[in-house]
Amino acid sequence: MNKLVEDIFNENKKEEVEIMVSNASNIFSKLKSDGIKEGKEEGKEEGKKEGKTELLITLLKKRFNGLSDYYTDKIRSLPEGVIDQIATDIFDLETVEDIKKYL
Repeated sequence: MNKLVEDIFNENKKEEVEIMVSNASNIFSKLKSDGIKEGKEEGKEEGKKEGKTELLITLLKKRFNGLSDYYTDKIRSLPEGVIDQIATDIFDLETVEDIKKYL
């Protein structure tokens, strides 16, 4: 590779080097841009789950006049699908212990 670069410079192919550098720069820019987009999407999904989780905890606290740290910690560790299911079933829960079947 070093020999190739030396040959290009020795043959005064400045334009070719500029094209190669430009192409490399474009590739790195695209990779960076794609990484930023991917990171934003992951952040949105995380935020969405966290928002659902905190809203569910608030609703359960209101429904049962409080909720122990045990339940809040367990609920925060649940997958989003289970959070959605508890929220859907919230009016079917008669006691705080009914939450155990989702944990």
